[in-house]
Amino acid sequence: MKFIGKEASLEIPGPRVHLRLISQQETELIRQWRNQDHIRVWFKYSEIISQDEQQVWWEGYQQRHNDLMFIIWQQAQARPVGTVALYHIDLNAGSAEFGRLIIASADDRGKGLAQEASQVLLDWARQELSLTRISLEVHLDNAPAIALYRKLGFSELGSCGQFLKMEVRFPPGQPG
Repeated sequence: MKFIGKEASLEIPGPRVHLRLISQQETELIRQWRNQDHIRVWFKYSEIISQDEQQVWWEGYQQRHNDLMFIIWQQAQARPVGTVALYHIDLNAGSAEFGRLIIASADDRGKGLAQEASQVLLDWARQELSLTRISLEVHLDNAPAIALYRKLGFSELGSCGQFLKMEVRFPPGQPG
């Protein structure tokens, strides 16, 4: 498998948001966001995450070279508003999984930030990593997320338990 580096300087710009790889200093903020009841209910593992569990996750994340998690920065106010990730990245197969999409504050939701951050990441994955297939799983009851993923071009593959499987495909060599 080809190596994907986690350069601390990796940033992906967008019109209103930019994505930057997470740092250890942000793990507590991410844990706090993830532990909010209205956010954690949509994750497969929906339990409250302790600081120790978050540290174990961070250490594992650092070792996984096929997992890139980004902080979403809202540019106008220069502040973090959420997260998004590509993981299980397989450069040889041209595939990855998309997820960990969070817009933490109710004040920031409904403003298109999740859609823009997702599109920026998908475009980057297609252009820079030459990915041709990105999949995801979303809770069947999460209608806003499903609607967002449809807008981004994801199609439904079927359900598995409480989750809907979706994917988007890009023709090889197609420009962004």
